[in-house]
Amino acid sequence: MSLVFSDTTNNQGIVQDVYFTVNANASTYPIADLVRNVNNWYARADALFLEADGRWQFDDSNWTDYPIGRANLVSGQQDYNMFLAPPEDGEDYLRVIRVRVKDRNGNYTDILPVDQSDLRGTSIPRTDSTGTPQTYDKLGPALFLDPIPDYNSTDGLQVFFQRASSYFIVTDNTKRPGFPSIFHKYLSLGASFDYAVTKNLPQNKINDLQNQILTMEQNMRSFMSKRGKDEQVRLVNGQGRTYCGRSRFR
Repeated sequence: MSLVFSDTTNNQGIVQDVYFTVNANASTYPIADLVRNVNNWYARADALFLEADGRWQFDDSNWTDYPIGRANLVSGQQDYNMFLAPPEDGEDYLRVIRVRVKDRNGNYTDILPVDQSDLRGTSIPRTDSTGTPQTYDKLGPALFLDPIPDYNSTDGLQVFFQRASSYFIVTDNTKRPGFPSIFHKYLSLGASFDYAVTKNLPQNKINDLQNQILTMEQNMRSFMSKRGKDEQVRLVNGQGRTYCGRSRFR
């Protein structure tokens, strides 16, 4: 069931589900504490989804942009801040998926990741050669391109990434979690569990909440790992794997 954060009219929100589950109210479980706990479990859901997602990468549906950063290539500049486009408020980048650059003709091409551990004693900058970048190395918040571009290109660097979710604030009454609605109750279960432990509720109540959480986490992992149902895996010579679109005709 899809849940908004708070619904005081119909009592169908995450806040109201928490209060019902642990017999609490705004006095015994202040909203600021509840928001903090819900967001901690939201972050835990992020980790589960990022761990389990496959060829359909997870991104919180509350963000109003796509997880693609862009920057201008500057002739002679090797390092570029990975957080290319100005992030939305609270946005946090977690994983690089793909990097592309424009060549002199304005065509995008993928470049390959490398790491300093592959370079056997060399250091950044690794080379003084210039040209169209072919590889990139991630160092903290920066990407180092090699060769160093010897031309300028508007939006010449493009980074596909994954990011943390758009978490709740106290006034987010009508906002919904930005992941599949069948798992929205995960946030209320988590916040209820935190309250039950802190307030020393009966152990059977704590155990019941914990078991519900563990079961839902298993379902979340399973769902995210299999939700690309429009693709199917085929073995290649009994070794590798290839993916193809699923035909409507069988």
